[in-house]
Amino acid sequence: MMGAQHAACGAAAWVAVASDYQLPITAVTEPLAETYSWLGWLPDAIPLGLGLMDVGPAGVFMGSIICAGAAMLPDIDHHNATIAHSLPPLTMVMARFFMTISGGHRHGTHSIVGTLFFGIVAWLASFLVIKDVGWLGDLNVGAGLMAIFLSAFAFKVLRFMPDTARKAPWAAGIMVGIVTTLVFPQGPSWLIACVVLGVAVHIAGDMLTKEGCNIFWPLKIKPPKFLKKTPFLDSLWRDNGYISIPLLGSADSIRCWAFTIPVSGVAIAGICLAGMYWAQGVWAGVLG
Repeated sequence: MMGAQHAACGAAAWVAVASDYQLPITAVTEPLAETYSWLGWLPDAIPLGLGLMDVGPAGVFMGSIICAGAAMLPDIDHHNATIAHSLPPLTMVMARFFMTISGGHRHGTHSIVGTLFFGIVAWLASFLVIKDVGWLGDLNVGAGLMAIFLSAFAFKVLRFMPDTARKAPWAAGIMVGIVTTLVFPQGPSWLIACVVLGVAVHIAGDMLTKEGCNIFWPLKIKPPKFLKKTPFLDSLWRDNGYISIPLLGSADSIRCWAFTIPVSGVAIAGICLAGMYWAQGVWAGVLG
């Protein structure tokens, strides 16, 4: 998958996990059902999420942006990846560093070890909290700092910022970081879930392409002998430890982009609904 596809999948994954929203579609389904009676089975709304995390509309909105950025993290092992050019020169230095220690692209950062590493970083960051800062309450500084980087990654890869505005991702990331510091719940669970989910979605996406990745890095587990002798299956697990289930073809195939369209729809719908509910809550608090 390409960077924008990974980011869209990350945002959609967070919407699916953290929200319990229903997208009303009666404006479309009712006229169709009147014209074509056999379409009467169409639902009034499409469920977008499972509601597995209680983070509220602000958490769904901000978490979607952060998770989209977290879905870019594994590609920090490649100096030409979009994430490496997101916040220059810092991300360029980080890319060179991770490329060296992880053994190259689609190795360490695209593995179980890499997922655990990013999760531990999020866990440590979640405890950087400044307590009782007057009317502001507790400030989740660690979460805010991570949000600066991850949201900047998302803004860059999703083309919200033009390439000529090199400093724009930093500015947008700082804004997201400030809001995250103020509104996100305390404790490590939400931030760990956001980061690990994004990284896991990235790895899963790469494994659905024919390139695959070695999730057991630094080990190179060879496939069983019977797989090597079985047509088609012999290409799913290679001697270098790479595993793939190439349902989406190559990383930039038409199938990849076709898969991303409905996924992006879920992400956009969830973010829009979360923003609307968040604004309603803020407005109700002002009037109250």
